[in-house]
Amino acid sequence: MSGRFMLLDPEQEDPTFAHAVFHLDGEERLVFRDQRHFGLMKVVDSKKLFETKDLAKLAPEPFSDEFSVEYLTRVLKVSKRNIKQLLLDQTKVCGVGNIYASEALFIAGVNPRKFGYQVSRPKIATLRDSIRQVMEETLLFGNDIEINRENIGGGIYGAAPDIDWHVYGREGKPCQRCGRPIVRIVQSGRSTYFCRTCQRK
Repeated sequence: MSGRFMLLDPEQEDPTFAHAVFHLDGEERLVFRDQRHFGLMKVVDSKKLFETKDLAKLAPEPFSDEFSVEYLTRVLKVSKRNIKQLLLDQTKVCGVGNIYASEALFIAGVNPRKFGYQVSRPKIATLRDSIRQVMEETLLFGNDIEINRENIGGGIYGAAPDIDWHVYGREGKPCQRCGRPIVRIVQSGRSTYFCRTCQRK
């Protein structure tokens, strides 16, 4: 959420707020620029990468075998937080951002205001598959996105308006399933989009 990576040609000067510069083959440079100074970078032996404090606490990633229905059930059944907040917690589910969470909840038919423990076991299985589906579809979309050398890594989110999302960014527009208007609420300072009919509480 802070800073960006830029790929620069040899003749380009380093930008202001360049905090780290990696010299690549072919004389290009990968530059980390962070105007807000919130970014953090550590040099770690690759064999010990997942032993570092910041990565060791991350939850299983959705495409991993560890991200099973059983795992997600254990996480949800002890949580009194709303399901949307829980999905954004990287210590519970790794890699799911705000857009993915809204989309997965819609596909699964789960109301984002429900508490984790209120989600039924069949819905948990559907939700797990929905998370994977949204991420898979977005990755496929990303294959066709031209890399922005000024903001490597910003591809999908930069292209968010071009993706035909089910609910994200569609406040007031008709739901693709039932035709009722998509609503937007704010949860923990983040926008959540959903259909009140298809995602009844």
